[in-house]
Amino acid sequence: MKKFAILMMAMVLFIMPVMSSYAAARSTLRFNNLSTPQVLRKGQSFNITGTITSNYNITWFYGEIYNEDTGECVMWAECYPNSKKVTIKNTAVNKNLKFGNLPIGNYRLDLTAVDASADEYNDVYVYSSRPFRVR
Repeated sequence: MKKFAILMMAMVLFIMPVMSSYAAARSTLRFNNLSTPQVLRKGQSFNITGTITSNYNITWFYGEIYNEDTGECVMWAECYPNSKKVTIKNTAVNKNLKFGNLPIGNYRLDLTAVDASADEYNDVYVYSSRPFRVR
C-alpha cells in the first residue's frame, strides 16, 4: 500500500504537470476592425479592411458574396495566409471579390477564417455575415 501511495504521489508531482504543459492553448482567432460595404453604387469598388489575428497561424481565409434575393453565391475567393496576423486588404479574398461588377440588388458578404488549432474533431473558425446593397 505504501508503494502505491508513493507511485500516486510521484504521478501527481512529476508526470501530471508535464502532461498538462502539452495541452494546446485555446485559440484567440478573431476579426478586428472589420469594414464591409453597406450601400454601394453600381460599378463602385470596395476594399474589405481590418485584420484577422490568432495565437495560431491562420491557415485559410474565405469570402463569398451571396445574392440575397436568389440565395445564390455570385462570387467567392480564398487564400492560405499561414500567418498569425492577416491584413485583409492585402489578401486574394479582397482582391478577387469585385464589388464593382455586381448588378443592382441585395447581397450578403460572408467571411470565414480558420486557424491551425482546428483538427478533424474540432473546427476553430470565425465567421462574419453582413448584408449590403448595390443601387
